[in-house]
Amino acid sequence: DYGFVVEIDSSPAWDDFTVSTDSGTSLTVKSPEIESADPNYAYVRGYIKNKYNTMWNKRSSNAADLDDYIDINSLAKVYLINELGKNWDSGASSFFFVYKPDTNGKYKFFASPVWDYDNSLCNVFLHVICR
Repeated sequence: DYGFVVEIDSSPAWDDFTVSTDSGTSLTVKSPEIESADPNYAYVRGYIKNKYNTMWNKRSSNAADLDDYIDINSLAKVYLINELGKNWDSGASSFFFVYKPDTNGKYKFFASPVWDYDNSLCNVFLHVICR
């Protein structure tokens, strides 16, 4: 296993290193930075897609071992930050996952870092949702 950082990104730039998951989610790979000419490009792309798809399928099926694939505490914290901050574009864009080892050395997804709050705290829909 090795670590990486991905962003759920509904509108990636044309030159971003992206992965399309089985669920239709578009991930922009933030790290490692690999050019399409790199001989490991396809392998890294497939590796990331496989890891994300496995986690997503575990989440979708409410698997008992979900916490072996994603850190539930970090996901809950990021969800609450976005919900309480009324970040309306969370989940469609600027939602990051870090794939790294936990304290026991087992690789899994962590929801982190929180990012891009320009559409939060009623910034866009001031007259509609914040009355």
